[in-house]
Amino acid sequence: MYGPRNYDNVTNSVNSDLQNSRNAIKLHDANKNIDELKKEITKLEMMIRAMVSIMNEQGVTTEHINEKIKLMLDDKIAKGFSNSDSIPCPKCGKTVRESAQTPMMGRCMFCGTTAVFYPFVDEEQAAVSEAAEDDNNPVNDHMFDDLL
Repeated sequence: MYGPRNYDNVTNSVNSDLQNSRNAIKLHDANKNIDELKKEITKLEMMIRAMVSIMNEQGVTTEHINEKIKLMLDDKIAKGFSNSDSIPCPKCGKTVRESAQTPMMGRCMFCGTTAVFYPFVDEEQAAVSEAAEDDNNPVNDHMFDDLL
């Protein structure tokens, strides 16, 4: 009744339950991260809508905005930018490549620091501002506080 076979079955069952528990925790964490990202996207969408509204009040039309976006994309393509752009890591200085899965972000393979590929900032300014962030969080929750 309590032979090696029974022990193996119990061990396998416990390991399976443990793995299921770990997977449930990972799923919960992933759902929590997705919810946080949804909140951030909603916040950014509201800010962008407010900015576009102000621009429209000042005479800038959606056609102007769409034309500028097209010009910027054409310029980026003409300069040969791709998702293989690289910058030095703000922490250790090693080369960090932009991730294809997370636009404008990359993670250092050596120290794990998140590097942000700012689209409208000089490379020197980006390195200085990234190095100033203690938590290496690419999303600064207070960056638009003065606009609200």
